Amino acid sequence: MKLKPFLFFLLFIPQLIIAQHAGNQNYVAMNSRQPVRAGQPSPYVGVEVNALMNVKASSYTAVFNVTQVGGTSDSTNNLINSRIEKIIKGVMALGIDRKDVHIDMVSFVPVYEVEVEKKLFSKTYNEVPKGFEIQKNLHINYVEPGILDDIITLCADNEIYDLVKVDYFVDDLEAIYDSLQQAALRIVASKKSFYKAIGIDFDQFNMIFSEQRAAITPHDAYSNYQAFSSYSLEAVKQSKGLKEVKKQTSLFYNPISYKNFDVVINPVINEPVVQFTLNLKMNFTPKPETPKTVEVKVEKHKYFMLMPDGQMKELNIKCND
Repeated sequence: MKLKPFLFFLLFIPQLIIAQHAGNQNYVAMNSRQPVRAGQPSPYVGVEVNALMNVKASSYTAVFNVTQVGGTSDSTNNLINSRIEKIIKGVMALGIDRKDVHIDMVSFVPVYEVEVEKKLFSKTYNEVPKGFEIQKNLHINYVEPGILDDIITLCADNEIYDLVKVDYFVDDLEAIYDSLQQAALRIVASKKSFYKAIGIDFDQFNMIFSEQRAAITPHDAYSNYQAFSSYSLEAVKQSKGLKEVKKQTSLFYNPISYKNFDVVINPVINEPVVQFTLNLKMNFTPKPETPKTVEVKVEKHKYFMLMPDGQMKELNIKCND
């Protein structure tokens, strides 16, 4: 009888351990697992290979939006250029070359205010120009990902807070897809070897083939996340007023799952990467049976003559058919 609580504790431990590693994402979407079943047998054979390769970016481009308002066009432009020039000097001090900084003009528009014109029995509200607004985008190219923190701090010191996006760039795409193709070919050879082992002769099939490539950058792979919390049961029991606090919505890097891939190159990642995928599909259809050759026999006509003695004599007559 004393062993029952201990056995119950042992049975419950694996569930506790799994929960510790699941994370709060489970509150957002629960996993769905279904048993894998083969499809219905078919005279056609399909071979599909999915390959994935994780690649660190070779370089990055951070884009910041800079907005400036002023009383005149000259003063507004001078103010925004002064702020941008401070950023340029700062990033050059971080080791970034001047040619890796690009300024992109976005908009230059007047700013209006409303003036009230009082009349004897009414008021009129008129829009009048009071200044100008300039927006420019600042593109900064860099190689080391850790330097982005210093760039953001530098921008914040100059009242630039809008990080629009970060682009990821990868060199030598041809070599990347070549690695994916070689890995996919090994999987194809392995699958065909398996099919041959169960009696499929690919020499008796015709093949059609298709290929699809894709690249997924990190800014396409972020998902929304909202922390989960519950009300205090003690507050409910005491009939206290409950004031719901707004849950902070954040983002997390959510790369492509490996579950649908036959091969993954560089599977262990600890930072956002560019994910390259290759999908190969081969459909094998049975070759049509070769029709049997039918031998046509041409029957030659024979001619006979009845002789006076009553005998039949074959005549040697050649006819052109």
